[in-house]
Amino acid sequence: ISLSLSLSLSLILFLIIILALILIIILTLIPIIILIIILILILFRILVLILFLLLITIIVFAVVAVLATARYRVIAITLDDVLLLKARGWRAAKPVELIRRVPRTSKFEVRSQFWSQVEIAGEKLWIHKRFQGRLEEADSTLGRGTTKAASSAVYRANRAKKKVKHARRKR
Repeated sequence: ISLSLSLSLSLILFLIIILALILIIILTLIPIIILIIILILILFRILVLILFLLLITIIVFAVVAVLATARYRVIAITLDDVLLLKARGWRAAKPVELIRRVPRTSKFEVRSQFWSQVEIAGEKLWIHKRFQGRLEEADSTLGRGTTKAASSAVYRANRAKKKVKHARRKR
């Protein structure tokens, strides 16, 4: 009985030592596992940040490319002519130079789409829906004739009258 008791005690002691070693190994591995998980999370956040910065960079370069390569035009419509003016991408409403002056002989034929294509002086232009009403209004005035411009003498006389009125108001 004593041999079996000592054998069972030594077996229990052996199992306790093995469990203690396993517990020590687990306890030493838990901080390492936690550290590995934290490193993985940090690397994941860095990867997400890099992808986000890459996306922002691509969007900025795309916007700059569109603004640099797009041809912005301003169409000025008079009773006699259509003026095609060049504008820059950053300030599209401020024309820089006159490209062509074309006599008004035909209608623009706007298609009432979100973007409508119009050809002016051999150049295909895309007109946004916001401005298509103005082209239709210009089409309705086609063929009404020209108004005779005032001569420069009449202009100078009217200008002199305004200056005199302005000078009288100052007194």
